[in-house]
Formats: sequence, structure tokens, C-alpha cells
Amino acid sequence: MELASSSSAVQQIRALTATGLGYLAGAEGDLYAARRWHAEALQAARSSTDAPVIAQTLTGLADLALREGDPERAAELLGASFAIRGTRDRSVIEEERTAGQARSVLGDARYGEAYQRGQCVTVDTLAALVPVTPGA
Repeated sequence: MELASSSSAVQQIRALTATGLGYLAGAEGDLYAARRWHAEALQAARSSTDAPVIAQTLTGLADLALREGDPERAAELLGASFAIRGTRDRSVIEEERTAGQARSVLGDARYGEAYQRGQCVTVDTLAALVPVTPGA
């Protein structure tokens, strides 16, 4: 993360690095650290204005929502990720895993409703769905 935060590093690298660290912290059960990493990732991604990177950070936030016991929020964030990217990215394996877990808890209908709500998000309305609070 130190290298990714240097002034010569692009925001996309910083965002993807922080997302990865958020996944790791979440897997270790440190949800406080995961929340901080994912917030930092989203802030860097939004600064980059790179839609696929923003979408990947939203998938990370969906993983966090699931770990925090909010599968409906996870589905909504996955829908937003799809809307921002404009398609599904099959290379983001966490997206499929998170979607499967959220769907298994919510069922198809509730998952679909939450996912559809997320699909209404645009880059311009993203802040309303996920306010950026550094150090959150």
C-alpha cells in the first residue's frame, strides 16, 4: 500500500490495493479494518473516474456488507457495481461468490429486488448510495 500511495502511483492501483486489503481484513474477521480499507478504496476509485475500478470497489463493499450481516445491502451494491461497469466482469471472482451467498440468504425474489435498486445508481448518484467517509 505504501508503493500504491506514492505520488507517482495512479489512483486505480491505490483503489485495487486497498480493496484487496479490505477483502483480507474481512476474511480475518477484522471488520473495522475492512471498512477503513474499502472506504479508502472507494475514495481512490472515485478520484480515478475509472468505471471498472469503481465497480470493483463496490464489489468489495458488497463483501463487507455480507460479512456485517446485511445481504440486502450486498445485493444492492452488486447491482450498483453492474450499473457503473455496464456489464458483469467474470474476472472478479469475489462478485460471483458474494452474489451466491447473498442470494442464498435472501432468495431469488428479494435478491433481485435489491440488485435492481442498485442498478439505478450512476457515477453521479453513487455518493448517495455510498458516502465516502475516510477512516470510517
